[in-house]
Amino acid sequence: MARRMPTWVLGLFCGFVLIGSGCGNRVLEVEGSVEFDGVAVASGSISFEPADGPGRDFGGVITDGKYKITSPPGVEPGAKKVRIRAARKTGRQIPAGSPSPPGTMVDELVVVPANYNDSSELTAHLEAGVANRFDFKLVSGSPIP
Repeated sequence: MARRMPTWVLGLFCGFVLIGSGCGNRVLEVEGSVEFDGVAVASGSISFEPADGPGRDFGGVITDGKYKITSPPGVEPGAKKVRIRAARKTGRQIPAGSPSPPGTMVDELVVVPANYNDSSELTAHLEAGVANRFDFKLVSGSPIP
C-alpha cells in the first residue's frame, strides 16, 4: 500500500523550490551614452550605487561614448547615484615633470570634474525587467540633466 505525502509537506517543498530557483536573482540592464563638453568619452568607467547608501553597486566601461551593463544578481532596482570617471587628451603636449627626464613631453589630459565622480550629483532610477537607458551630457561647469 502506497503512503500519501501530507499536503503541507508538498507545499513546503514547492516553496523551497521556488525560493531556490531564482527569486531574488534578477539582474538590471542599463545602457546609454556619455559626452563631455559635447565630445563622446573615448574611454572611462561608470558605476551605479544605491542612493541611500546600503546595498550593492555595479558598473562597467565606457567605450567610444557608449556603455551597456548588466548588474550581478542581487542588485536592487531604485534610485542610484551615478559616478563617471574619464580623461580626455587635449592634443597639446606639456612637460612631464619629475621624475621623467628633462624634455619629456606627455599629452595634456582633461579629467571629468569631481561633481560627476567623487562628489557626484548624477542620479538615475533603475527598474527591473526593462532596458534602462541614461544618456549623460557632462560639461566642465555642471551637469546637464
